[in-house]
Amino acid sequence: MRELLNEAERVVGMSKTRLYPGLLLAVVLVLGMSGAWISGQLVKQHAGAWADSGGRRSFFFTVCDVAEKAGFGCAESTEGRWSEMAVPVPRPSRYQGLVIRPARVPVAFLGLAYFVSTVVWFGLLGGPRKAGCPWRYVPLAATGAGGLASVFFVGLMVAGQAPGCVWCLATHMVNLAMVLCIWRLSRGAAVGAQVTHREAFGAVAVSLVLIGGLWVYRSDQLAMHDHLRKVLPFKQVVKSMREDPAFLRREHFAKDPVDIPGRQHQPAGDGRAQLVVFNDYQCPKCAGASSAAIQQAIRAFDGRLDVIVRQYPLCRTCNPNVLSEFHAQACEAAQAAEAARLQGGDGSFWRMHELLHANADRLSVDLYRRLAGQLGLDADRLVADMGSPAVRQVIGEDIEAGRRAGVVGTPTLFLNGRPVNLVFGGPTFWQAMAEARVDSSGSHHAVRPATPDLSMAMSLDSTEE
Repeated sequence: MRELLNEAERVVGMSKTRLYPGLLLAVVLVLGMSGAWISGQLVKQHAGAWADSGGRRSFFFTVCDVAEKAGFGCAESTEGRWSEMAVPVPRPSRYQGLVIRPARVPVAFLGLAYFVSTVVWFGLLGGPRKAGCPWRYVPLAATGAGGLASVFFVGLMVAGQAPGCVWCLATHMVNLAMVLCIWRLSRGAAVGAQVTHREAFGAVAVSLVLIGGLWVYRSDQLAMHDHLRKVLPFKQVVKSMREDPAFLRREHFAKDPVDIPGRQHQPAGDGRAQLVVFNDYQCPKCAGASSAAIQQAIRAFDGRLDVIVRQYPLCRTCNPNVLSEFHAQACEAAQAAEAARLQGGDGSFWRMHELLHANADRLSVDLYRRLAGQLGLDADRLVADMGSPAVRQVIGEDIEAGRRAGVVGTPTLFLNGRPVNLVFGGPTFWQAMAEARVDSSGSHHAVRPATPDLSMAMSLDSTEE
């Protein structure tokens, strides 16, 4: 009986021995990842290149707002004396190969690198190793130095030599807790395998790759932020131009009009204002910018406008002007739209036009059949008409007209023969054009109502799978 009790105690003791290091290891990893996340947020705050967008404040900045009311200086912490350090960084040189030069590195990034390295080491190599293993002292030395650094920075904040930052303080507390767990974990390292050189160098290599990638990402973000900052004044200029009707009229009428022949069944308007849209059903901007422009133009012209959609699929199947299969289903989709027109007239075309754009990510013959049924058309006839000579001829004429007009992409819009610059497009542009009331020759006069009824087409929802 005593032997059984002794054996039970031995098994329980072994279980505790295995469970306790495993729990400590899990805590170390959680603390390391938490420290990495906080450090990453501090790096963003230091750079100022990842500001919140969309009018929402993230959890990080919400805590900063609350902390600042309590006397902490989150913003000042990224601009103080101790926010950066000079660190030797290897850099490529044209004549000297690789040279070591000092670089100003945010302390927050050094913290991010420290936490990432710790997580990688313990994540790949696991928990305790034999006491005689020399590699076991590497994380002890690194985290020991990290713990001293945390004590130093906390001391600076307490002494008033550095701004009090609630997230910085949280980072140091997380680090000190992680250091204590790692040192406690190392005290029981009497069992386990030795850390081989291959394992150690592998962990170091992974850490360096991750840290290097984070540094490159940060550098790219800063470069983009700097570029956007330089472009911002020009953005304001463009915005002011978009709101200047006189400039918009001068800019538009300075362009030479292009002769766009009408289709056989749809000749050019007799003096009516005309908006020609070269379209591709797999073009995201055709569904967004083009549709928005059409609606703005119709409202501005108060319905006194002909809107004509011409097909220009960016697909070599039907468009020889395209160098590659850019939009593989665009030709078939154009055929489906024109087949709907052939069977049901312009009203069916406009409804099919909108539904094809709404389902641009799932274009197929099955979809065309379902849409035909939804619009009350004969699905079999629509599929048959898609390959008919009449439909192919119409699309071929549109493509040739687009080529002659200089179309190279979609959407491309022409108002009374003059290309529309969508950079300046918007309600003000269309209102300015409507007030000018010009035809292709540039003379001013009124236009007769001739508007496609898009109300039904715009109200249709996309079909479900």
